[in-house]
Amino acid sequence: MKNRFLFYVLSFVLAINAYGVEGEDLKIFCLANAKFELKCGYIDDKANIIIEPKFDSAGSFADNGLAPARQNKKFGFINIKGEYVIEPKFDGAGSFTKNGLALVRQNKKWGYINTKGEYVIEPKFDGAWIFAENGLAPVSQNKKFGFINTKGDFVIEPKFDSTHGFSKNGLASVRQNKKWGYIDTKGNFIIKPKFDFAGKFSKNGLAWVRQKIKKWGYINTKGEYVIEPKFHFAWEFAENGLARVKKDKKYGFINSKGDYIIEPKFRLASDFAKNGLASVKLNGKWGYIDAKGNYVAKIKNVCGAEILVKPTGENIYPKNYVKDDICAKVKKLYR
Repeated sequence: MKNRFLFYVLSFVLAINAYGVEGEDLKIFCLANAKFELKCGYIDDKANIIIEPKFDSAGSFADNGLAPARQNKKFGFINIKGEYVIEPKFDGAGSFTKNGLALVRQNKKWGYINTKGEYVIEPKFDGAWIFAENGLAPVSQNKKFGFINTKGDFVIEPKFDSTHGFSKNGLASVRQNKKWGYIDTKGNFIIKPKFDFAGKFSKNGLAWVRQKIKKWGYINTKGEYVIEPKFHFAWEFAENGLARVKKDKKYGFINSKGDYIIEPKFRLASDFAKNGLASVKLNGKWGYIDAKGNYVAKIKNVCGAEILVKPTGENIYPKNYVKDDICAKVKKLYR
């Protein structure tokens, strides 16, 4: 479905821009309603509905229990009940970090707010991303990237062409003169720029990179390959120790040794969320799998609208629906 394809494109963009992942206990899910509008909510690791799909887009819950969510073209922040705590008034937003700051966009500039919705760092950057655990956030000005502290002051001046921000090990991937390398918190290169692309380090000490042969592999903090470049695309390792990779136009999941735990068979897939679920598409249908590749829930199409069901076919959302009623609504809207 066109709407679902657009949703996953938007989801990937949001994930990249916000450097975010789904909350520890919840995963974002989205369904197309009878009007073919995609609405997003949250499920737990058993695919139980925690917040019904009513948002145009949604982000991850932070430790403070707040998540960015969009309605009527504006972002605000909701609590675990799906209620707005900070009213939707921003043009863009990312999740809160442990320092209590969240990035937001207003009037084409990015800044950072506290949990009261008050600006701590005024919107003055062309681009901005969430703070890392070391208290530094990547921002861009005049097409160059640098790193600021929680006061909004530059600690590393904007001199790089791109970055993915700092990993937990204190290294940040940056691009300079068309090559990617890794710097420390002082801006010094620890791994010289030699990669065509370089992602963040995961908790297991591996980072996904691409070099001349146009294949992706994983390196350690010395810049040495631990998993040789053999994938057509690769991503960061999730909390459960699995990384999404693409080979021969199919998606699967590997462990830190490069062995497939879930064979590449999916047409599309997302990374695993912290609650242990990943979105996958197989044979034209979307669903959610666990770390063993077992389906926890599937998305079923009913006259163009979508419902969430268990692998057994039992309804999850809407809990009680009548197929004829949904079809009648669709027919009425588009006859």
